[in-house]
Amino acid sequence: MSSLIFPPYVQKGDRVIILSPSSKIDKSFLKGAQKRLKSWGLEVVMAKHAGSSHGTYGGSIKQRVEDLQDALDDEKAKIILCSRGGYGAVHLLGKLDFTRFRKHPKWLIGFSDITALHNVLQKEGFASLHALMARHLTVEPEDDFCALALKDILFGHFNPETAESVETLENGFNYICPGHKLNHKGTANGILRGGNLSDAKKGVSESRVDGLSVADAVSLYHSITMNSTRNHPQKGNKLEGLMEGREEGREEGIRASRFEIARNLKTMGVATEMIIQATKLTTEEFEHL
Repeated sequence: MSSLIFPPYVQKGDRVIILSPSSKIDKSFLKGAQKRLKSWGLEVVMAKHAGSSHGTYGGSIKQRVEDLQDALDDEKAKIILCSRGGYGAVHLLGKLDFTRFRKHPKWLIGFSDITALHNVLQKEGFASLHALMARHLTVEPEDDFCALALKDILFGHFNPETAESVETLENGFNYICPGHKLNHKGTANGILRGGNLSDAKKGVSESRVDGLSVADAVSLYHSITMNSTRNHPQKGNKLEGLMEGREEGREEGIRASRFEIARNLKTMGVATEMIIQATKLTTEEFEHL
């Protein structure tokens, strides 16, 4: 992780682009985030399809890829704020070009489903921020700890060695979380990664393959299969079967989702055996992808 490239800190007047790479969002939250970021002295640009709706998604795959690619390529932009998580970022994997981004890196911000994009950026060698999004910036007060912490990080108003704020937050970034009664006390060394692994299967190790953990892979697969009946429109008989709730339609939709996630993980460079473990595909099925 020490080799990750950190995008430059921002200054007043810098550009932030708000987009929706996953689920659709209430436009009132887009306006609220825009207002908050403007109060920080930033130029806020709303992506073309930020407020779009395509089923449960924030636009079609083509529209979401277009918005994110435009943001990655924007030489003046310093921040890309994802409006919300939900589901859908996985559709964008393997469809992005980081050539211009490498010359003009910027901060990608988001959590939950945006973990998929964080994984890609880390594989490309860039740091990103697993942090709050549009709704939080809209509904929380001006003195909200998390919002102020994000502001201090973006503007470089903190000491990375001590995690102490030097401007906005009086108590820096120090906080205490009560431990769970079943926690095992002790010390450990490792890499702290931001990300959503809540859907990871029990018993899956945190072994990493080319920057993506097995748990990440299983989480992505689990998310797709659990949401396939409502988030993956199918053509012809598949669509009819899903909409009528027929078991054969549901199973076909899940099967199609397994192949989709397998293709995406293969594109990201995940080892074959890990993909098969995560998607439950047979070796023959994987070879025919």
